[in-house]
Amino acid sequence: MEYHFKNDSKDADEVKFSEDIGPELEECKIKIRRGFWTTVVVAVLTLIMAIVTNYESGLVAILDSSYFYDVAVCVFLAIGIYYKSRVSALLMLSYYVISKVIQINQTGKASGVVIAIIIAVLLTQATLAAFKYHRLRKQLNPDYKSTSKRTWWLATPVNTILSLVLVLFLLVESGFWVPTSLMSEETLSISHVETLRDNNIINSDEKIELFFSEGLTSILEGGNVVTNSRVISYETLDGELYIYSAPFSEVSFVGIEEKGTAISYSQIYVETYDGGSFYLLSPHDHKEDETFVNTIKTKADLAQAGS
Repeated sequence: MEYHFKNDSKDADEVKFSEDIGPELEECKIKIRRGFWTTVVVAVLTLIMAIVTNYESGLVAILDSSYFYDVAVCVFLAIGIYYKSRVSALLMLSYYVISKVIQINQTGKASGVVIAIIIAVLLTQATLAAFKYHRLRKQLNPDYKSTSKRTWWLATPVNTILSLVLVLFLLVESGFWVPTSLMSEETLSISHVETLRDNNIINSDEKIELFFSEGLTSILEGGNVVTNSRVISYETLDGELYIYSAPFSEVSFVGIEEKGTAISYSQIYVETYDGGSFYLLSPHDHKEDETFVNTIKTKADLAQAGS
């Protein structure tokens, strides 16, 4: 008995599939569909996380969160997987596995690892099935082209951009790229935290609450830190690292001295009771400078009220 598929314009060359190859191809389609729906589920769950964690800050914060960027990536890759794209399936598998490994490495917790393994297995099956699908189609019809010219011109730029996003993600999380936004210890890569500790910028028992670096290629070029016990500014000049800091109990004044522009950071002035002073630099597009100031003021008030 021969295995037949629905005869339509899209799958016209599948009508005469042999009994051996027909079921294999159908199995590939099923696994690719599973990969598509798995990606959709990941996107939905990530969107929920973006809303829950940024609900109080409003829509702008939700759209600007790292979770929402993950959602956008998943949506684009899901579309590619739906159309049996091998590159999209491989990118989604890589993106998901690498992000989970980094997440576990950063938090030291393997919560949800069973679900993560199931998702990774489904994405792996979809990726292998996508490659096998096109190989079978080519085997049955030597003239078969996996991608039309129009699809190629549409998909190639998208896949290229997503590949660059994946590479950038790896660079940031591995510590080879300086984050450009305000970070906390939970969102800062372990390698960056270790760099700060190894260079005695923060102590081993300090917890980073706010961090921003104005460096281009390394966070050691310059940075600004608020920990659970003090405020810190540091910079590297002529190869030498300079660190300026003050415990919250000694901070007498903090305020924005000069608001940033489109090409510059805000300058935050910190003064201590003994007459010392130094500056912090901060982005300002989403009021990060105000976050710095308000956090330092609150901690200074609490420290001085208890002394």
